[in-house]
Amino acid sequence: MELIKPREEFFDEYYEACKESYENDVTEWMPFELDHFNQWKKHILKAYDNYETGINLPEGMPRTYTYWCVENGEFIGEIQLRPFLNEEEAKKWGHISYSVRYSRWKQGWGTELLRHTLLKIQKFNINHVYIACRENNIGSIKVIEKNGGRFINTVIDEEGILNNLYHIVINLTAK
Repeated sequence: MELIKPREEFFDEYYEACKESYENDVTEWMPFELDHFNQWKKHILKAYDNYETGINLPEGMPRTYTYWCVENGEFIGEIQLRPFLNEEEAKKWGHISYSVRYSRWKQGWGTELLRHTLLKIQKFNINHVYIACRENNIGSIKVIEKNGGRFINTVIDEEGILNNLYHIVINLTAK
């Protein structure tokens, strides 16, 4: 498994993963309407670069690094890493968000994806990581807890959705 910057060579795999979300009503991860794929392809790599550098961010969005998880040429999942948040923002956005394509659920990919992401965030000298998931997302709860996540509380987001907030402490001296 490898975490890479998004690349055009995986666009078709990414599209198929998004299609799986729509077909299986996975509302947590539907990055674009399927019929907007060609428009998305034209702009997404530049948008990801902008999100990383803080240029032209959508209103209220923090600087975000996006990585894709691939294995043997297959798109497995996606992460967003937000290393420049203060504690209040971290508890709202989470330092990390992730998704695994539907056809790869319940195969250990989420646990590995988050584990690799926690290693990556250490490069920003962050040792208190906040991560949230939907209150009823049992799979994500297990993934977060397997990676050392401790439940803090349940919060309501701007859309009225209940999310569980978790805290993970990373020992930076053990790198």
